[in-house]
Amino acid sequence: MKLRLEILLYFIAVMIITSYIPNNDKNCYEENKTQDEIPYIPEKISFAGETVPLERWDVFEYLDKQLLIRMEDRVTTLLVMKRHKRWGNKIKAILREQNIPEDFYYLMLAESASRNAYSYRGAVGFWQFIPSTAKMYGLIINKYIDERLDPIKSTYAACKYFKKAYKTFGDWTNTAASYNMGIAGLRRKIFEQKETSFYNLYLNTETANYIYRILAYKIILQNPQKYNLPPLEKIKGYEEIPSYYIKITTEIPDLVEFAKKYNTSYKMIKLLNPWIMTKYLPTPPRGYYNILLPRN
Repeated sequence: MKLRLEILLYFIAVMIITSYIPNNDKNCYEENKTQDEIPYIPEKISFAGETVPLERWDVFEYLDKQLLIRMEDRVTTLLVMKRHKRWGNKIKAILREQNIPEDFYYLMLAESASRNAYSYRGAVGFWQFIPSTAKMYGLIINKYIDERLDPIKSTYAACKYFKKAYKTFGDWTNTAASYNMGIAGLRRKIFEQKETSFYNLYLNTETANYIYRILAYKIILQNPQKYNLPPLEKIKGYEEIPSYYIKITTEIPDLVEFAKKYNTSYKMIKLLNPWIMTKYLPTPPRGYYNILLPRN
């Protein structure tokens, strides 16, 4: 009897305490609960001008999942937004120049979060090229330099890939999906399953989620306030680094001395030119090196 009375008194106490929670706090809780559990999804969305069939339950759930993942990893999402100020316009300008839809910028974010990332599979850089693919699309990799780590050169190489893939598939969504599993791999799945739409293909988990990761970045960066994030124009992003190129046509015996000659440091040379792998650079394989120096 005593135990029942204690339990009853406990529940009465809980009800009294919760009844004194201010309405504003309750509303705030409900709002945050909704935002955490039901991420904002636009009524219509496209990738590279191609409609995403959100009316399909499987498509909706894949996208919902990727948005929740991005919301959970708030740190990476904020870093992507900060780096956008430094790299967004540069990367998009190259895509436009090469007649590649700007939405492929979000593919790069899905690959690397706009940084020189390294994967356990040996993929490197903004666009996560493996060595064989990088060389196929014109990037030089040797003990002295790795052009996968040059954001500009690797973007041009990625555009070459996208053009080739688009000629194969005839649509941009499959082109993007093939960047994850390869042209031959996706073409085989299309042949085996007698389907041409990405959304109708049964693929490995990583590729099945790939387009939705890209779309999640697009939706969040275009609607940051819907995810309790500041607008891109108001976020304190990373500015472009004041710098300039110099053309070097000879070997560089010692990059430390080279840096001193230009009134900078070896560290700054490495930060601005992450594609340089050693303190010595041999005769340039293309006839010259474009080296970025800080503008004092």
